[in-house]
Amino acid sequence: MPTEQDHVSDAIAALTAAARGIRTIGKGTWSEHEEPADFGEIACHVLAAVAANVGGVENLLAGRPGSWEAEYVRQIVHSTAGDDPEHLTSWQHEPARRGTTTTRRASPEGETLRRPDRSTPGSSRPAR
Repeated sequence: MPTEQDHVSDAIAALTAAARGIRTIGKGTWSEHEEPADFGEIACHVLAAVAANVGGVENLLAGRPGSWEAEYVRQIVHSTAGDDPEHLTSWQHEPARRGTTTTRRASPEGETLRRPDRSTPGSSRPAR
């Protein structure tokens, strides 16, 4: 079973790889060029997605909700996904946990995300 340190090491490796990435701007146009990855955007996206996956920013920060680190993470998530919990669920990247219902929704980047379906409370069947 992976330990907390294993998960932290995996997260550091994944974020380091993302930070070293190169993105193509203006692909297929006369102004096409490469730039380093926008790590600020990546980090904000990751924090918002993780908050959505665990059921909200307060669940994410439950270990030390009053710490200065938690306050910065809270600000980042709220700035990225908004203060409305409904908006946060659109950042979800993993299937909803057992006993919840879901609907599929496309993110602004065109990715398919899963979102709790509030239309059938108590149902455990995924919405289609």
